Amino acid sequence: MGIADFAQQRDHDIIVFGDHECGPTAIKSWFYPGTRHGVRFVYSQDEAEVIAASCDEPVPEIHERTVSLPRIMVYRVFLMTPRKQEQEYAPDALSRSDAADKNGFHSTPVAPNEKGGLAPQ
Repeated sequence: MGIADFAQQRDHDIIVFGDHECGPTAIKSWFYPGTRHGVRFVYSQDEAEVIAASCDEPVPEIHERTVSLPRIMVYRVFLMTPRKQEQEYAPDALSRSDAADKNGFHSTPVAPNEKGGLAPQ
């Protein structure tokens, strides 16, 4: 499930949590190519706890284990903190963690080098 996302600046269309070594690789946001509008991924409570604690970032979450399309507009979104504390979600709740993000919103874009590895552009 996802919620609307908007970024003033971003360097990638797909942004993940953490620094790639924080534990599970989880997508934070996906942006429509060439725009600043995208989708912030929302995880189940169990998944959000693991991502938030291992990556030291708040993670949007819902309590439902399955999502029903006819009920999609009535789900409540919460925010799981790195200390596994649940908070009410507000649209600007992730501004501080996004501003500190070094993995997509303000990072140096990476591209494949001639050996197949990744290198800054």
